[in-house]
Amino acid sequence: MHGFCAELLRERPIGTQLDALFTVLTEPRSKKLFIGVFDLWLQEQLADPPEGVRRIFRRRAWPGDEEGSTDGLRRARYELTEWRDVDGQWTRPGFHRERRIDETFNQSRTCRCCGNGVPRQPVTNVQPMKQYVSNALARPRLYAVLLGAFASLALLLAAVGLYGLMALQ
Repeated sequence: MHGFCAELLRERPIGTQLDALFTVLTEPRSKKLFIGVFDLWLQEQLADPPEGVRRIFRRRAWPGDEEGSTDGLRRARYELTEWRDVDGQWTRPGFHRERRIDETFNQSRTCRCCGNGVPRQPVTNVQPMKQYVSNALARPRLYAVLLGAFASLALLLAAVGLYGLMALQ
C-alpha cells in the first residue's frame, strides 16, 4: 500500500507540494524516530509533570513491560499515533443543536447564486425520488422493450423462413 501511494505522490509532486525524491519511512525507522522524539518529550514533561503523567508513574508495571511505566506509556502513545490522522491537540467542540438548526434553515433560505434573501425563482418540479428515477429511466426502458420486441420478431421470421426452406425440400 505504501509503495502504491508513494508512486502516486511521485507522479504529481507539484500538486502535493512534496519533494519528488522523498522516501517512504519504514516501520523500524518510524519506531526509532518515535522513541527519540517521545523520550525528549518525556524529559520535558518530567520537569513539571501534569496529572496524567504522574498517574501513569504511580501505576505498577504492566504485564510484558520491561522498563515499567515508561515502556507502557511509550507503547500506549505509539499505538495512539497509529490511529491518529490529524495534527494538533484533540478537542471536542460544543454542539448547540438549536442554533445549528436555525443556521441551516437560514442558509437554505439564502439564494446560492447571489447571496440575497429568499430566491425569486420558485422551486418547481418537486417529486418523490421514485418518480424522479422512473422518469430518468423511462427512455432507456422503452429502448430495451423495443429491442426485445424486434429481436423476438426477427427470431420468429428466421424460424418461419427455416421452416419454409425445410418444407420445400
